[in-house]
Amino acid sequence: MPTTSRRGEARCGADPLRPLFSSRVFDRRVHLTFVALVLVAASCRRSDRATPTMQPVPGLTVLDQWESGTQTPNVTTASGTVMMTWQQLEPPAVRWRQRAVDGRWGEPRTLVKSDDLFLNWADFPVMAAFDDHRFAAAWLRRSSEHAYGIELGHSTNAGAQWSTARLHAHTGGPEYGFVSMTPLADGRLRAYWLDGRESGGHEHGGAMQLRAATIAPDGVVDERALIDERVCDCCQTSAATTAAGPVVVYRDRSEAEVRDVAIAGPGKLRRKVAADGWTIAGCPVNGPAVAASEHGLVVAWFTGVGGEGKVQAAFATDEGEFSPGVSLGLSKPMGRVDVEWINADQALVSFIEQTDDGASLLARTIARNGHLGPAWRIADVSASNASGFPRMVRTKDTLVWAFTAETRDGPEVRVAEAPLAGLDR
Repeated sequence: MPTTSRRGEARCGADPLRPLFSSRVFDRRVHLTFVALVLVAASCRRSDRATPTMQPVPGLTVLDQWESGTQTPNVTTASGTVMMTWQQLEPPAVRWRQRAVDGRWGEPRTLVKSDDLFLNWADFPVMAAFDDHRFAAAWLRRSSEHAYGIELGHSTNAGAQWSTARLHAHTGGPEYGFVSMTPLADGRLRAYWLDGRESGGHEHGGAMQLRAATIAPDGVVDERALIDERVCDCCQTSAATTAAGPVVVYRDRSEAEVRDVAIAGPGKLRRKVAADGWTIAGCPVNGPAVAASEHGLVVAWFTGVGGEGKVQAAFATDEGEFSPGVSLGLSKPMGRVDVEWINADQALVSFIEQTDDGASLLARTIARNGHLGPAWRIADVSASNASGFPRMVRTKDTLVWAFTAETRDGPEVRVAEAPLAGLDR
């Protein structure tokens, strides 16, 4: 039974028929050839757009004393701390550690270890906090040779022990995953995920769905709901909480295979973030990101419409329509975005940009009026699936990035930190 991923690659100059991701990672073989062609074309097509000079981040510190054989970190904040999860390849495990308010990182801890864990480069564990000592986490576990589901972890003693349950009540589908969680004003969490109960596998059956549930501080899951009955099969979701309630952004999927980014919430409100009109017959494995604050909403996403890759961002009030999407202006963006507010007028978008000798993790500010700041270079990363999806989170006055680096000993999770001051140009 496979428990780790083989990282297939789609590079400029590589065989475009080589799968973008391994079937050991996703049982979605019917999409592989087309998706590889789409993304190679989108990221490798020559563009007239000049790449801005990549500048070093003021005060950037990279922490590389981490464990080898690790990948796909994810970060979130809780009461001023940073909580990070990642996947350990051998033995298969989900690990985590916490960055205190004073900036010191605690020791790595094991959340779960099992040969049945379903580890891969695109669908990674998530973690959230109800308060200082009650946590929730979600990861993937195989239910059979060809199926897997979402396991929910719950701790009432700051992560010392974890109880487990299923996030989704239904277990008859082959695939469930791509979870995002956001805290609610009443102390509960709202979780969203892609649900394959109607898909029956991608050779036949219905579409992937977007579903949600509420998790109470005692770990009880209720208020399960169908959010969208037809969505893209394997793009990440991203959730945030506004003053009016929780929202989730995701890649939608029409009957005509238009896969633009949509937002659901607050309440039953659902709308497009932007009508890019990206029509593709396979999942691009490149989900959007959302951030919410008292200033409103900001969403960042990747699109390959017209065969040319773009990273875009748009702003909105909590319940209003979004401003037109603005391109971050790079020549070979690969996407894999994240976004954070940095002040009342600006957001910072992180993404991977392909370079002549690989790829770089970049971050760039965008203002409500469309003004773009410098292209800050965070780190060099692989142009293959090995780099995963770098994540970014803001504490009070610091930005923290978590990403996967390739080393001689295999993939390794690393963290970069920089003071917020100096990035808002």
